[in-house]
Amino acid sequence: MKKFLALLVAAAMLCCLIAVPASAEGEVVFTVDTVNDVNPGDTVQVAVSVSNMGSNEAHTLVSHLYYDADMLTVNNVVNGPLLSGVTPIIDWVTNSGDVAIGFLGIMNGMTGDGVLCTVEFTVSESCTTDQLLTFWVKEFSYQPIGVDSVAIPAVAVNGAINLKSTEPVDPTEPVEPTEPVEPTEPVEPRSEE
Repeated sequence: MKKFLALLVAAAMLCCLIAVPASAEGEVVFTVDTVNDVNPGDTVQVAVSVSNMGSNEAHTLVSHLYYDADMLTVNNVVNGPLLSGVTPIIDWVTNSGDVAIGFLGIMNGMTGDGVLCTVEFTVSESCTTDQLLTFWVKEFSYQPIGVDSVAIPAVAVNGAINLKSTEPVDPTEPVEPTEPVEPTEPVEPRSEE
């Protein structure tokens, strides 16, 4: 009987050492920067940041940053500080108009807020309109080795590359005001196709 109780106490102590994901207050927010006053032909840096992680620890991410490949070219993607403890999986070559951003953290996960990555775009010389950058989180979860996956609630705030006015404005004529794309509202992930 003593051996059984000792085994039971040891199992209970071991369960206390297993980490469980803590819930954040609200949802984790992925935000794509908006860059203003860009000219056709310019190269710009657009950061993808994570906030409101709270005490969550994420072990997997599958996400996509969509853009108009006729108007924007991706030159490079640089890993941010948040990807330093995990294995990043970033691909902007396979599918035109799509930067696949993900990671796998088998032993350690991603924690804290900050920059996930920075995407370098070149705007086409023929671009005449503001360019929306749409972010979609397909999977974001807590899943260390040997533990069932637990989804971490997340939303995305889209970004944009907004152009400067390219046509000269006659100050004597009234001009209709134009507002740049201002992605400020989190968007729900689009359905899988």
